[in-house]
Amino acid sequence: MQWLLGDGGLYPIGEDWGTTKGEAHKLVVLGAEAYCPQQAGRVKAELRRSGGY
Repeated sequence: MQWLLGDGGLYPIGEDWGTTKGEAHKLVVLGAEAYCPQQAGRVKAELRRSGGY
């Protein structure tokens, strides 16, 4: 996840850019499905338990 949201440069950051938590959760799910599909189910389950997905 650090690569997706950090050093990978796939997700814009900065003072004048942002996203809602729900949209961020969707991004994490899409990233898990694309880059580590074997963990996508676990990611979705954790987000569901937290009420975020």
